Amino acid sequence: MHELPGAGAVAVVSLNDPAAVLQEEGFLVRPYQHGDGPAINRGFNEIFGQQRPLEEWCWKFQPEANDCWITVAIDQAGELIAHFGVNRHWVKVFADIHCAGQAMDVYRLKRHGTQEKRVFTATVQDFYRRYGQVDKISFLFGFPGTRHMEMGRDRLGYAAPVPVPVWSRTVGAKRLWWKRYEVSQDCESKTIDALWKRSEHRYQVAVVRNSERLLRRYLSRPNHDYVQLTAGKGNDINAWAVLKRAGNVLQWIDLLWDGEDQHSLIALDDAAEKIAQENQVDRLELWLAQDLQAAEILEQRGWVMGEHPQKLHMTSISFNPALDERKLLESFYFTMGDSDLV
Repeated sequence: MHELPGAGAVAVVSLNDPAAVLQEEGFLVRPYQHGDGPAINRGFNEIFGQQRPLEEWCWKFQPEANDCWITVAIDQAGELIAHFGVNRHWVKVFADIHCAGQAMDVYRLKRHGTQEKRVFTATVQDFYRRYGQVDKISFLFGFPGTRHMEMGRDRLGYAAPVPVPVWSRTVGAKRLWWKRYEVSQDCESKTIDALWKRSEHRYQVAVVRNSERLLRRYLSRPNHDYVQLTAGKGNDINAWAVLKRAGNVLQWIDLLWDGEDQHSLIALDDAAEKIAQENQVDRLELWLAQDLQAAEILEQRGWVMGEHPQKLHMTSISFNPALDERKLLESFYFTMGDSDLV
């Protein structure tokens, strides 16, 4: 576990005297307040060059449902200039379930009259002070880019990162359709809950993949274009995946497999191949970390592992003395759906 970085190296943000901070440092750090959403979303669109609608931000963070923790920095003109937002997730960590936070949409805006690094570091440190407690957030995780990663390791206590492995294969090879398993695009709540219960023993550390997460992460997203696939026999499903087209790539966003029969996973791969051909895409792509059994089967079917083109990594910071960050990261099962990029 890392000690929380001290405030001496950055702007000292007094929680008791915000006026002094505004006067001396040119900015104020505070927690999210009702009505901040539009400004947060505008800042995101500016810094990342996006046109995300406010509806998407509301779905992503759902602050009124207490589904996130957010701190922001405000300049002397009252403009929001930095944002550190974290979503809540239930994560299985070995034998226990922890409430963890996923850092997303982290940014600071370039504005005259403020020291950019001081603003951002103070915003994150204020978040740590407010929410970095075992009874609130056991640990944070995220997938920062290289620049944010380097700054996080230098000044914010981020753990040594692990690389994001990207698996891919070309579309069009002749494959055998496994009639043994029925493949469907429907998935009821009770079936995904049952699959998670049968599968969770396979994953040492993983975000809980039950019906609550299915609804929150995928089905409730405005105008989503995800496709679900399940492979099973009778009333049971043995494997579940979420797919999404991105240009000439069909992405496997998520995957949950009970590990009992490789043919259920093969059936999903065949079904994904068929969907890819119907949509005239060239390649299938998947993030797959810490599932050696699934990786071996997919490799036999032509999947190849490589590094992420933007060299993304996963990192963490623990607020729980019982959790070892390095062991946590090295054991974390994650897919594209565990990031906020899809």
